Amino acid sequence: MAALTRLNNKADTAEFVVVYPEGAQNPSGLKTWNAGFCCGANANLLNTDDVGFISRLIDTITAKYRIDSKRVYATGHSNGAMMCYKLANDLSQKIAAIAPNAGAFQMRSEYRPQRNVPVIHVNSLSDDKAKYEGGASSNIEFSGLYNKPVDSCLSVIAARAGCKPAKQLVNSAPLYSLYRWTDCEGSSMDVLLYLTRDGGHSWPGGEQGVSLDGDPPSKAFQNNYVIWEFFKRFRLP
Repeated sequence: MAALTRLNNKADTAEFVVVYPEGAQNPSGLKTWNAGFCCGANANLLNTDDVGFISRLIDTITAKYRIDSKRVYATGHSNGAMMCYKLANDLSQKIAAIAPNAGAFQMRSEYRPQRNVPVIHVNSLSDDKAKYEGGASSNIEFSGLYNKPVDSCLSVIAARAGCKPAKQLVNSAPLYSLYRWTDCEGSSMDVLLYLTRDGGHSWPGGEQGVSLDGDPPSKAFQNNYVIWEFFKRFRLP
């Protein structure tokens, strides 16, 4: 994740702390998060308590370092994006906002967080591993995995926050479009969707992944810049 995103560079210039926790490793060496129905033959099948792990990790880091506990955020790619949604649902009192990249709901329960968590979702229209419109993934590591349509997930989040049901086009550029679910209740909530027309299953502006599902990254924008500009607007009550 550090090599894929180069978030270290953004953290150094914007002066925030970035942490890369590791998911459980299965016998083939694949590390996954228990986000629900995905991924692999380890974390989800063994029901690994990754929410508890992340919760304790947040407590440990905020106690050990000079970190504002009101401004803790979660981002992730693919299975990590799915985990972001689970954290928003289960740790809404600790996570100020999330930025899932190329991954949708895989939770085994209904999305019912204690507070509405702002979300900026990034996906490519050409992603065949985590399809924007939903459907079976082409990732051979997760054969048979079904991805929910991204809009169906964001619409659930928006509805809980009292936003208008249909997303509105905010900006259209040659390589991407930006959408927003508008009129959410209160200034502390926002639901954004960045859709790129290039890049596939990748981190926009990052490096190409080395795994079997790695695609050349989108050149539409720098994901790190877009995500951080979103994150720094929000803090816990």
